[in-house]
Amino acid sequence: TGQTRCGVTYEIEELAGFDTEEELVFDQRDVWAALFANPRFRGGFIELEGPVESVGGKVSVEPLLIVRCDRAADNQIDWENVTAEGLKQLCRWEPEVNLE
Repeated sequence: TGQTRCGVTYEIEELAGFDTEEELVFDQRDVWAALFANPRFRGGFIELEGPVESVGGKVSVEPLLIVRCDRAADNQIDWENVTAEGLKQLCRWEPEVNLE
């Protein structure tokens, strides 16, 4: 169809801890805006990975959150100001770990 879908995975070294969900949204807003700037981009996903500590105290890099957005969501989102709540309403928000 001449349209594109893609996925992006990136690693967060550490979370500041003030509001995990908002921090994760802040980290991906510019990526989404750049992807949707291309009119051929239909939608895709961003997977965020970061440090997760097991119950035994071992830290490893694991998936934290996957967000899937499409052109319909983009048409309603101001990427400079979107919040976690806004993204949850318009895109598929798939936490891989407890973000609280």
